[in-house]
Amino acid sequence: MLHYDFDTIKFSPYTSIIMMPNTYKHTTTFWKITYAVEGKSEQITDGVARTLTQSTVLIVKPGAVHQNLNYSDKNYKHRDIYVSDDKLRKICANFPDGTYEKLAETTPFFTISPITFNYLETLLNHFPVNQDIKNDYLDGIHFTIVANIISLFLASFAKSYNKPEWIINLASRTTNIEYLQNTVSYLISDIPYSHGYICREFKKYYGVTLSEYLIKAKIIHSSNLLMDKNLSIIEIAYKLGFSTQSSFIKSFNRYFKVSPGKFRKTLLSKSTIGTTTIWGNAKARR
Repeated sequence: MLHYDFDTIKFSPYTSIIMMPNTYKHTTTFWKITYAVEGKSEQITDGVARTLTQSTVLIVKPGAVHQNLNYSDKNYKHRDIYVSDDKLRKICANFPDGTYEKLAETTPFFTISPITFNYLETLLNHFPVNQDIKNDYLDGIHFTIVANIISLFLASFAKSYNKPEWIINLASRTTNIEYLQNTVSYLISDIPYSHGYICREFKKYYGVTLSEYLIKAKIIHSSNLLMDKNLSIIEIAYKLGFSTQSSFIKSFNRYFKVSPGKFRKTLLSKSTIGTTTIWGNAKARR
């Protein structure tokens, strides 16, 4: 059986696109988050088969036996995001108690929206490839991407516990630009419960306050708006309902560990990185 360790991904320490992957069983030293970028494939993890597409995400823990099978055609490719166990534990510390254990005790497999897929690819396509580069800026973006994916996992996990329909609908509103431009009061204005009850119930199911959840959604959307160089920082701030430019910058810094200006400059200064296979030489494990 093959085993992939950190030397294997030395020249792609954060993420890579895999084209026509090998079909051998393998294990990894690190956590691997994967979804299809083009086409679909059958992925088997610890004996359980799942179909990987653009709308499904699979999280594979270290040591799990994983295998790529039956990909759709020669144009098939999928995205891998790599996370060390230490880093994942630090990220999970920002979520409710037991988050790491939920990830480790299951093989997370859940759906994402086209908006989320495009958001992930917009950011991940700008990570350097074929280069042994790691720095604080890339670490911060990587941290935020993985944290957002964990948020999606927790939301999906909670659905299996009879989450009320109105709570699910409320959370989904944060992908709608009409609500992203407004406040929590506007977000819940037509829900027939008190403000306090709504906020308590939301935190019970999602592990964060409704205000934090909305701000996070605004910041995620702002990362896409920052790709439009015709929009100024202050225009983006007001478009997303922030009262001042400074409050937007402060919130952006909190999630991305970098200012929106530097974020924009870094992304727009890079040409789009094409797809590539980064796997290097795997080590055989007996």
